[in-house]
Amino acid sequence: MIPRELLKEAVNKLGTAGRSIGVRDMAKHIDRKLGEDGASKLYDLVYAPTSNHFTTLTPDRSSDTCGRTTS
Repeated sequence: MIPRELLKEAVNKLGTAGRSIGVRDMAKHIDRKLGEDGASKLYDLVYAPTSNHFTTLTPDRSSDTCGRTTS
């Protein structure tokens, strides 16, 4: 479990609009603070593969939201 204060600190790393830190960097920050590697492992095993899958399926007029062709 990630302590509430550490989660707030990680979210604050996002900074102001226009400046962006990646989810992977946020996971690494949490791991450094906790002295663990659980957040990075979670990112590598779950977030990265599913994020890549869903963001590469861009529907157009001939497909539904899952990328399947409609009839």
